[in-house]
Amino acid sequence: MKNIRFIAMISFLVVLFFCGKAESKDLSSLPHIRIWRGYKIATFSDSVFLNQLADWFIPETARIPGKYGLQSYFVAIPPRTERLNVPDEIAFLVYFSEKDYRHMNSTDEGQNYG
Repeated sequence: MKNIRFIAMISFLVVLFFCGKAESKDLSSLPHIRIWRGYKIATFSDSVFLNQLADWFIPETARIPGKYGLQSYFVAIPPRTERLNVPDEIAFLVYFSEKDYRHMNSTDEGQNYG
């Protein structure tokens, strides 16, 4: 639980920092912030899921969106719980702009990634 609180605090500070930089009311000049909630495939064990994150998904997120304006990428793995709808992974992503994010998704590489 401490890790989730820490990530939430850092995320909040990042949002305040970047949003405070806008000198105009033009929203296109603000960073584009996305929150990802990921769930492991039911047939994956926890260790397979974590290995897939560490060996493929996290490096690919740095590589592919990193070419298209990804500024920050914070990942949290919540502790296992019996409560429903708690994601297995939560990621906080900050792009330079929504235009950069949409451009990435318009490319073949971005569509294959996402």
